Amino acid sequence: MRSKPYYLMRVVYKARRGATFMAKARALYLAHYCRPKEAAWISTLYLIRALKFTKFIGEVVILTNDPYAIQFKTKKIFKSGVKVRRIPFPMVLEEKTFGKLIRATLAYLPVFLAILKIVKSLGMDYIFVQHHNYHLASLTGALAARILKRPCIVKIQDGIPYIGRTHFESFLNHSVMAAANKLAFKLATFIFNLSKERAFLVSRTFRISKNKMLVIPNLVDLAIFSKLDRDFTREFKARYKLGGCKVLLFVGSATGRGLDRLIKALPRIIAKVGCVKLVILGDAADRSALETLASSLGVRDSLIFVKPVEHRLVPSVISLADLCVGLLVNSLVSIAGVHRKALEYMACAKPLIAAKWAVSRELLVDGETGITVENPDDAEELAKKVATALTNEELLVRMGRAARDVIETYYSCRSPVVLNRLRIALLSAIKLAKHP
Repeated sequence: MRSKPYYLMRVVYKARRGATFMAKARALYLAHYCRPKEAAWISTLYLIRALKFTKFIGEVVILTNDPYAIQFKTKKIFKSGVKVRRIPFPMVLEEKTFGKLIRATLAYLPVFLAILKIVKSLGMDYIFVQHHNYHLASLTGALAARILKRPCIVKIQDGIPYIGRTHFESFLNHSVMAAANKLAFKLATFIFNLSKERAFLVSRTFRISKNKMLVIPNLVDLAIFSKLDRDFTREFKARYKLGGCKVLLFVGSATGRGLDRLIKALPRIIAKVGCVKLVILGDAADRSALETLASSLGVRDSLIFVKPVEHRLVPSVISLADLCVGLLVNSLVSIAGVHRKALEYMACAKPLIAAKWAVSRELLVDGETGITVENPDDAEELAKKVATALTNEELLVRMGRAARDVIETYYSCRSPVVLNRLRIALLSAIKLAKHP
């Protein structure tokens, strides 16, 4: 048992049969979400995989108060070197709004105490944090790191914290959470941002030094994600009668994603293309409203809702699409994002269509890796762009290949570009933690 960290700047080399080996560091990863189908959890796993691919990080302990993490007592998530430690929290409370608030705030006190114990007993070298706008994971991790004199790296998962789905949530984010996140960012050693645009927004909003802002976007492992289940693909295609039709595909939660705008454009698209199916794979709280809208426009038969499938099967569904659908709205949550759905579409060599500012310009380039829409509310513009793409197979293939190349170069957790950025960040963080 190590009581003190063995920092990377003081690594010990051992000679064995003429080769040189470097001792690997240990990392504690504080995760608010620890559940298989949650995008933040999937992104966290890919980042951990990339950290291990750097060869600088050995053991990783994931610490969470997510009650859904109980499933990982028996489920193996990595071959080796990754463990999940759970701070108990009642599932019955997690299913209620008030309970979610408790887990996001007061329940981080025992998490804080656990960090102090784990880091000291296991000699953890780094503290990573899964950041969202509505919980205290970042502040908890940053405070503990400062006390323990360890580097703290905050990985931002979504938009800047001035948002809210309800009036109370909006008030909370504008006041308590905004102040907590600002302090967390100031205490953090580095902040991993989804894109250059997002890094600029966070830096300006919270008046945080640009030197702390690093671009480490959401990642995907092409070696794993691009595997197809041919039997599942054939069954899916037959079940939903996709043969002979052009397929538009949206993956993820449908609520608030602008799909009503695409449905309004469907009659024009069908008139120009012929048989078109819009497949929505994921939860859709507003399904009834979308179905009513489609029925009123005479395109209900073109709308297909499919419940979420295991993540390993998502590439098999994406392979059936001609054109994939990203966010058709702009908000502080979505602006210049690197959304998991966009990464996964492109990893499968499929182009996507999205609102102009919804996806980072480093990821979505109009006419090259996909299609951007200036005004998604304009049904004529949206229909024209979709129909033009669906009737030009050569264009779809070319954009799909370019999209895959971008993912392979800049968004794969095995990419030399990504791994080099991470190595530099890990080494620099050690130096900065010694002299905050």
